[in-house]
Amino acid sequence: MRYLLALAAVVTLSACADTATPAAPAPPAVDWTGVGWETTMFAALGCETSPQVPDKAEVHQIRYADLTGDGAKEAVVAASCPSTTATNPVRVLVYETAPRDPILTIGKDDYLQSADVTTAGRTLTVVSDALSEDASRCCPDLRITQTYTYTGESFGKGEVTKKKI
Repeated sequence: MRYLLALAAVVTLSACADTATPAAPAPPAVDWTGVGWETTMFAALGCETSPQVPDKAEVHQIRYADLTGDGAKEAVVAASCPSTTATNPVRVLVYETAPRDPILTIGKDDYLQSADVTTAGRTLTVVSDALSEDASRCCPDLRITQTYTYTGESFGKGEVTKKKI
């Protein structure tokens, strides 16, 4: 009798193992090492070619983090177009694959002069010194903190704070 109970337990466990759903394979990791961010961002930002400045964007910061939760790291790049006279606005672009269209662009609506990028899980936070409509280009007068969280298909804009500095 014990032999039959043991045999039944083995057959039951074997049947459970056969019907388990295999885990989905992780996406291939993107090799970001070959990306020339200065030239990639020059094109992505629509920088103008001029004999007075190099055809390379000014890259302020690069971070790599799995923001979408798929196991592959996205690239978060803060950059601006080169200029001979004034500081151009900084944009933050998030790339899922290199160097395709970004999945998020930050800074289109504000004149950011800096960008400090941090990530935590699926959340991206950008703290920037920026220009209000009343400020001269030399002197940022706002500190803007923006938070974006990946929601499964896109980034949702979270809290935005603007403080006079």
